[in-house]
Amino acid sequence: MAASRLGDAQSAQADWEKARAILAGPYDQDAYYPRGPRNGHWVDWTMARLLEREASKVLKGDASAPR
Repeated sequence: MAASRLGDAQSAQADWEKARAILAGPYDQDAYYPRGPRNGHWVDWTMARLLEREASKVLKGDASAPR
Protein backbone atom coordinates (compact mmCIF):
# COMPACT_ATOMS: atom_id res chain seq x y z
CA MET A 1 0.00 0.00 0.00
CA ALA A 2 3.07 2.21 0.08
CA ALA A 3 2.82 2.55 -3.71
CA SER A 4 -0.80 3.66 -3.35
CA ARG A 5 0.12 6.28 -0.76
CA LEU A 6 2.86 7.54 -3.08
CA GLY A 7 0.35 7.90 -5.91
CA ASP A 8 1.63 4.97 -8.00
CA ALA A 9 -1.71 3.32 -8.73
CA GLN A 10 -0.35 0.92 -11.36
CA SER A 11 2.30 -0.52 -9.05
CA ALA A 12 -0.19 -0.75 -6.18
CA GLN A 13 -2.67 -2.62 -8.38
CA ALA A 14 0.02 -5.02 -9.64
CA ASP A 15 1.24 -5.78 -6.10
CA TRP A 16 -2.34 -6.32 -4.91
CA GLU A 17 -2.99 -8.77 -7.76
CA LYS A 18 0.17 -10.72 -6.86
CA ALA A 19 -0.96 -10.89 -3.22
CA ARG A 20 -4.41 -12.14 -4.23
CA ALA A 21 -2.82 -14.88 -6.35
CA ILE A 22 -0.65 -16.02 -3.43
CA LEU A 23 -3.62 -16.04 -1.04
CA ALA A 24 -5.98 -17.86 -3.40
CA GLY A 25 -7.32 -20.87 -1.54
CA PRO A 26 -4.77 -21.44 1.24
CA TYR A 27 -7.49 -22.77 3.57
CA ASP A 28 -8.27 -25.72 1.29
CA GLN A 29 -5.59 -27.82 2.98
CA ASP A 30 -4.55 -28.48 6.54
CA ALA A 31 -5.70 -25.68 8.88
CA TYR A 32 -2.40 -25.50 10.77
CA TYR A 33 -0.08 -25.21 7.75
CA PRO A 34 -2.30 -24.14 4.84
CA ARG A 35 0.53 -24.33 2.30
CA GLY A 36 2.24 -27.36 3.80
CA PRO A 37 4.90 -27.82 6.49
CA ARG A 38 7.20 -24.84 7.11
CA ASN A 39 5.09 -22.54 4.91
CA GLY A 40 3.49 -20.32 7.51
CA HIS A 41 1.28 -20.75 10.50
CA TRP A 42 -2.46 -20.28 9.98
CA VAL A 43 -2.30 -16.97 11.89
CA ASP A 44 0.14 -15.61 9.29
CA TRP A 45 -2.25 -16.48 6.48
CA THR A 46 -5.21 -15.00 8.36
CA MET A 47 -3.37 -11.70 8.88
CA ALA A 48 -2.33 -11.66 5.23
CA ARG A 49 -5.95 -12.18 4.20
CA LEU A 50 -7.10 -9.29 6.41
CA LEU A 51 -4.41 -7.00 5.01
CA GLU A 52 -5.37 -7.98 1.46
CA ARG A 53 -9.00 -7.05 2.18
CA GLU A 54 -7.95 -3.66 3.55
CA ALA A 55 -5.80 -3.07 0.46
CA SER A 56 -8.74 -3.99 -1.74
CA LYS A 57 -10.87 -1.31 -0.10
CA VAL A 58 -8.11 1.30 -0.44
CA LEU A 59 -7.62 0.54 -4.14
CA LYS A 60 -11.37 0.67 -4.78
CA GLY A 61 -11.67 4.02 -2.99
CA ASP A 62 -13.97 2.71 -0.25
CA ALA A 63 -14.68 5.51 2.24
CA SER A 64 -14.53 3.04 5.15
CA ALA A 65 -10.97 1.98 4.26
CA PRO A 66 -8.21 2.74 6.77
CA ARG A 67 -6.07 5.76 5.94
